[in-house]
Amino acid sequence: MNQSLNRLLCAAALLAGALAASALAKDTSTSSSSSHHKSTYAEGVKRDSKGHLARDPKTREEFMKQTG
Repeated sequence: MNQSLNRLLCAAALLAGALAASALAKDTSTSSSSSHHKSTYAEGVKRDSKGHLARDPKTREEFMKQTG
């Protein structure tokens, strides 16, 4: 009887730990995915019409020549 009680307590402790770890993982992923850069982020950097960094075609061509 004592052995089955120990097994039950161990199973409950493992389940509680797994649930706590899952809750913590959800909290961190939610907070990081919901954060956004301010509109002043990386001021002075040229952007294209979609807000992405503007790329210089000449610089890209030189990079492609160097890296293959």
